[in-house]
Amino acid sequence: MFELVTGGAASGKSEYAEGLLGNLKRGKYYIATMESDSPKSAERIMRHRHLRDGKGFETIERPCDFVGLNLPAEAKGALVECVTNLLANEMFTGERCGAEKRVVKGIERLKKQVDNLVVVTGEVGNDGGGYDEFTEDYIIALAKVNRELAGMADRVTEVVVGIPVRVK
Repeated sequence: MFELVTGGAASGKSEYAEGLLGNLKRGKYYIATMESDSPKSAERIMRHRHLRDGKGFETIERPCDFVGLNLPAEAKGALVECVTNLLANEMFTGERCGAEKRVVKGIERLKKQVDNLVVVTGEVGNDGGGYDEFTEDYIIALAKVNRELAGMADRVTEVVVGIPVRVK
């Protein structure tokens, strides 16, 4: 089962996504993509770590290069948190050209390694624009990635103010 979970900032999508793998007692991996480059991001990382305390996840810090990610053979489920960071890392710290394809290919590869895959993504750029060229490129790339992942997913859920709404 592959479920894509989307929603706005602080919508509750991470907590919902973690619950989807709650029945797995072992072989459960949390693949964290956020890099700590500011006090605010460090605080967010700590909040997410606290949220998953005691839930049995083994954390893998992986800010990019999912194409090269190999999970252990005992892996039963994986949660990717979050495509928005993964794509930004691929676009702005690596080679911009082909970042979308690398992200999608990496998720496809990960899907083949586990029975249960939950991927968190986000909705950005819905406020009407006024962004610089690089940000506009990122927003368009994220929309393309989200569309491709939604097409691959068995289920797509949008979390709105903490309420999961099944889209597919």
